[in-house]
Amino acid sequence: MKVVILDPYFETLGGGEKVVSVMAEHLSQKHEVVILVDNEISKEKVNKYFDVDLTNVDFELIPDHNLFVKFITYHRFRVFGRWKSLVYDYSSLKMLKRIKADLFINNLYQSNLPSPAKKSIYMCMFPQKIKLEDSKASVARKIYNFITKIIESILLGSREKALKSYSVVTANSKYTSSWIKNYWDIKSSILYPVCDYMGPPLKKEKIIMGVGRFFADNGSSHHKRHDLLIKSFIELGHDDWELHLCGSLGEDKDSKNYFKKLQKLSIGKSNIHLHPNKPFDDIKELYKKASIFWHATGFGYDSEEFPENQEHFGITTVEAMSAGVVPVVYGSAGQKEIVTNEIDGLLWLDIDELKKQTLKLINSPSLTSRLQKKSILRAVDFSRENFVLNLNKIIDRI
Repeated sequence: MKVVILDPYFETLGGGEKVVSVMAEHLSQKHEVVILVDNEISKEKVNKYFDVDLTNVDFELIPDHNLFVKFITYHRFRVFGRWKSLVYDYSSLKMLKRIKADLFINNLYQSNLPSPAKKSIYMCMFPQKIKLEDSKASVARKIYNFITKIIESILLGSREKALKSYSVVTANSKYTSSWIKNYWDIKSSILYPVCDYMGPPLKKEKIIMGVGRFFADNGSSHHKRHDLLIKSFIELGHDDWELHLCGSLGEDKDSKNYFKKLQKLSIGKSNIHLHPNKPFDDIKELYKKASIFWHATGFGYDSEEFPENQEHFGITTVEAMSAGVVPVVYGSAGQKEIVTNEIDGLLWLDIDELKKQTLKLINSPSLTSRLQKKSILRAVDFSRENFVLNLNKIIDRI
């Protein structure tokens, strides 16, 4: 069977890419596996970063779009955004059909692409709204929406039809699944992401750590809030503790500028350490030594009004727990599925509570020890082995 996985932005090496890597490694044992990407990928780097073996997996560049598509979708060309997306999706669909997959897996975030194959999986990290809202729109906006819908139907069919063209839609959490039902009226299968065992724990040190990609906050993504964590750590006032923030850092200008701002926030603080693109093995060693794990994604955004800005699951939280790093995480969305407050970690809803919960651990070794043991047990539920078992069930079903 030929399996084709679409993941254009694979070079970001985020949680979604880890899931795809483990999935591809597993499927390549019996099938031909191709991952379609936008940029050249170093297989050696991926293997090392995610602890996988992709020897039997091929990375192929997505074929170039024709000149008309490039022109119409050029970021400075003033064509309405949704029309750009329509042209791009239509061109992409035609290209994907030519590749001919027995099983197509779409891992493109908030994609509206119809399935190009009879058997397919849409891996939903978080759903986008698919209905045009006209109730409060101006007359001009209503006309634009009406025309757009007609063009969309001609080129791709409706968004509803496109999403329902997939054999299975997977959700990375119950939280995401509930919003898929809300936005798309589709029942999804929950496929929790891959969360590797990072232990066994070493002797724990006075280290607070966080793991998440370094990228700028554009107001519509689940930003990791490193800035908030740095400021909170400084306010905590425990100079005998260290803060370590790890994550991949892309080559784009916005991400680099954001990272420079974090460096400025850390000036003069020798106990604050930023680790861009830190090797997987080094992160694993840090998990083993760290005592507390911080996570702030979603803070500052109302979870009902901006659900896409929340942490939809929280792979790094589980990884930390597997090494006995007690999670002190923002108590919203997917994080609440992982951490039960006072049982296997601590939750917080505002900055004062973040610091209060952290001080509770710093001042109570017995509490920390109890939560460490429980967090290790909880992490087993999200192991690589369980991921593969659940993936096999979904593929067998289709």
